[in-house]
Amino acid sequence: MTPPFVTDAAMSREEGGRLLRAYVTDLVADKRSQPPDGSLLSALIAARDEDDRLSEAELVALTQQMLFTGHEPATNLIGNGMIALFANPSQLSLLVTALHARRRAGRRRGDPRGQRGDHRHRVGQPGPAPVPLA
Repeated sequence: MTPPFVTDAAMSREEGGRLLRAYVTDLVADKRSQPPDGSLLSALIAARDEDDRLSEAELVALTQQMLFTGHEPATNLIGNGMIALFANPSQLSLLVTALHARRRAGRRRGDPRGQRGDHRHRVGQPGPAPVPLA
């Protein structure tokens, strides 16, 4: 589900934060209107509504954190992989050569996109945690 505020227009950090909180608030309200399904969000809603262990603000904040938890490691992993490749041109060259060979092999088998699984050729050793550049 793409939030309605995702556009090409620039916005301030404060405006983006406000819109994200509104989106997450709506997401929680939508989930709350449905029967519990065993998900973490359903459990958090129950902790708020049934057990009064969370405030509504805490529920929204935790939900927002879960959203970031799901996307930030992948973002950092991609970034760290790119840094590792550009810091090691010989490895980048090997990767490009391997990708071209896989694509050619896939085309010979009739698959115009090449063979799936090219993402497995990641060179970078750093994990998903941010790595300082200096």
